[in-house]
Amino acid sequence: MPSMGRDLHVNVPLTEHAVHYRPEGFIAEQFADVVKVGKQSDAFNIWSQADTFRQQSTARAPGTRAKKLVMHVTSETYYAHNYALALANPIEDIENADPGMWANDRQHQTETLLDALYLDWEIRLATKVTTGANVGSYAACGSAWGTAAADPFGDVNGMIDNIYDATGIRPNQLVFGETAFRKFIRSPKVKTEIFQGGQGTTGAPALVTPAMTAALFSVDKVIIGGGFQNTAAEGQTQTLAQIWGENVLALYKAPGKNRPSFMKQFRWVKPRLRNFDIVVHPYDTREQSEDIESGYYQDEKITGKPLCHLLVAVGSST
Repeated sequence: MPSMGRDLHVNVPLTEHAVHYRPEGFIAEQFADVVKVGKQSDAFNIWSQADTFRQQSTARAPGTRAKKLVMHVTSETYYAHNYALALANPIEDIENADPGMWANDRQHQTETLLDALYLDWEIRLATKVTTGANVGSYAACGSAWGTAAADPFGDVNGMIDNIYDATGIRPNQLVFGETAFRKFIRSPKVKTEIFQGGQGTTGAPALVTPAMTAALFSVDKVIIGGGFQNTAAEGQTQTLAQIWGENVLALYKAPGKNRPSFMKQFRWVKPRLRNFDIVVHPYDTREQSEDIESGYYQDEKITGKPLCHLLVAVGSST
C-alpha cells in the first residue's frame, strides 16, 4: 500500500544531521534573515520612510493635547511555496546493503537531498537579487577589476554612498561573488588602503580577508558566495559555473519581520510541516521501494529595493 500521511516517520538522527549540515560556499541563509511565520500566505506592513524622516512640530501649548502623528502604511504579501525532494531505496539496494552500512547510506542520502534543496534555494535567491529590476540601482564599474586602471576600493565606496545618499540608511553588508572577491583582494589599491591603514601585520603576507574588508568599509559583515552549479542539461558533459560570479552587492539587512531590510525570507513553520527534517516513507509494495524525503516552505521577498546597490560584471567591465 502507498504510505499515508499518518505513517510518515521523522528520522531524528538524520534530521539532527540535516540541521548541522550546510553545503560549502552557499550563502542564502546568511544573505537575508529567515523569518518564521505561522501562515503559508499573509500580508506584512511597509511603513512610509518619508513620514519617519520628516521633522514634526513637537511643541505643545499648556493644557492642549499632543499632536498626533499620521503614518502612511502600505502592505505586501508573501506566499511560502512548498519545496521538496525525495530519494527512492529500491528493495534490491536494501537487501544488497552490507551489514552496518545502511546507516552510512542513509546519511549520504540525507546530504544528497540537502545539497539539491540548498542548491535550488541558492540559485533562486542569487538570480532574484542579481536582476537589475529587483534592486534600487545597479551599474558596471568604470574599469574591469584586475586591470591597471581598476579601482575596486572606490567602486565599493561608491555603492555604499549610493544607498546612504538615497535612503539615509548606511548599508551594513557586502556580498561578493567568489570571482569578484578574488579580483578585489588582489588589487594593489585595496592592499594599499588596508595594509598602509594599519590592518595588516608587519612582515606578514599581504593577504586580504573578509574581516579586513568589513573593517575597511565599516560594515558588519562581508559574505563570499562560492557555490557552483552545473549548467549542462541532464546527460550532457558537466559545465560548472559560479552561482554568484562577478557580482557585488551592498545592502542593508535588519533582523525581524518588521524592520526595514532589502530582503526577507518568509519560512512557514508548523509542527507537521517539513523544515529540512528527514522523513522516511514506509515500504511501498507496489513500487517495491522505501523513500526518504525532505523539504521546506518559503518565499524570498524583496522588501526594500532602495536598500541594495548591485555592481555587475566587475571582471569584464570596460
